[in-house]
Amino acid sequence: MKLGLSKKPERRVHQLQTGHSERLRLYHAEPVSPEKVRSFEKLLHRDLNYLRMIGEWFDLSVADAMAHIQFTIIQYDGIDNLAEKMRQHRV
Repeated sequence: MKLGLSKKPERRVHQLQTGHSERLRLYHAEPVSPEKVRSFEKLLHRDLNYLRMIGEWFDLSVADAMAHIQFTIIQYDGIDNLAEKMRQHRV
């Protein structure tokens, strides 16, 4: 399972497909405000680090990935200046 950000997720799947023999699929795309998208990705990757295989590839099911994504958004969406607060706390 790859967890990452993209402005054009379908196009990104196509780009990733070039290096993979197995068929890749886009299971879920979540709209996120542009000013928070990188922070959400960083927090999601941090929280799922124990499941990281390599890079942005994680060993988890589609349902678990969707639950983690939605939880991250719920938990952090209401925080103003999220990126700045993350830098201050070295997250």
